[in-house]
Amino acid sequence: MEFGLAFACLNALCQAIMVKFDQLMMGNCYQDKWRMAWLVSVISGTFLGILTMVAVWVFYTMNTGESISTDEILASHSDGIWMIGVGVLTTIGMGSYFYLFKKSDSDVSPDVTTISMWLASTPIWVAFASFFVVHWDIDIGPLESLSLGGASPLLFFCVILLTTIAIIWFDAEGKTVPLTWKRGAVVALMVTSLTSYVIIASAVLYGKLLPELLALQPYYWIGFFSGVLLLFWPGVWGEMLAFKSNFFKYWKIIIIAEVIGVGVYIFEMYALWQLTGMLANLINSGHVILVFLLGYVLSYAGSIMIRNKQSKRFGDVVLTGDMLLCEPASRRQLIAGVLAVACLGAAILVSSSGNLFFDFLEE
Repeated sequence: MEFGLAFACLNALCQAIMVKFDQLMMGNCYQDKWRMAWLVSVISGTFLGILTMVAVWVFYTMNTGESISTDEILASHSDGIWMIGVGVLTTIGMGSYFYLFKKSDSDVSPDVTTISMWLASTPIWVAFASFFVVHWDIDIGPLESLSLGGASPLLFFCVILLTTIAIIWFDAEGKTVPLTWKRGAVVALMVTSLTSYVIIASAVLYGKLLPELLALQPYYWIGFFSGVLLLFWPGVWGEMLAFKSNFFKYWKIIIIAEVIGVGVYIFEMYALWQLTGMLANLINSGHVILVFLLGYVLSYAGSIMIRNKQSKRFGDVVLTGDMLLCEPASRRQLIAGVLAVACLGAAILVSSSGNLFFDFLEE
């Protein structure tokens, strides 16, 4: 389980960095063309994901003397079909995510709080859906093997609820979070896609042997690459040709961002291999706290750059200190942050040891 917690924490860290990157890149690099961000992420993510998959296969073969054969991959086709679905749901959630970064019709940039807050809300929906599947014995495909872990379902659900509320309070404290009907529908699509793929992936991957996990990965990347169908969306070819010059201008930053972005999905799959979907997703929701801390680190660096009248150049991109500044935290937000971290720690303890933690307190 320790490895699962490590993968989940790395997943949250990558997600936090990715959100900050996307916030900075959408306006300049992608010129508010959310479909270009989606398409670039699908193509580069698939390439980097397959490259990583092959590297892990080679490492596994060198250390065990056993290789992942074509027969093993084909033998996994039953669960593999579901993993293709997981990949498709991932790209749908990714497209919804990038859409929420686009400016409004009145040319107002979106508040990243809206996006990260709804990403942080997914543990509630994952927990609710997981309890529903298990309680009603829904045995469609791999869902019959969905696990809630060793903790009391009611107790764990309460801890998840408290943790999620604390995280959302921390993220939204002192901010207005506008949501039109259109953006609300996109938020619903994003949350539904993310919730569905976490539950299905958890049901398929949790408790599998390592060779089985490795044999299932090609199916996931096949589903992930389905997002390339975006090319048939009217107007996308024109956007892509117009974006070509921007790609060569920002290619270094794009590569860094995509390496971090694909890390989100790779680490999440390995986390779901060793942790229940509820716990892995709950830890990932804590990325908003890391986004906050990362914002302060960048703000500190920005202050130094302003004081020294410096700027950083990455190819043709000039990064100035004022681009990194963020608003200081209020006392209420700091209290919410401490509460969120405490609840998240309690959730990990409850999930890993069931009720032992609370039995210890009663003694």
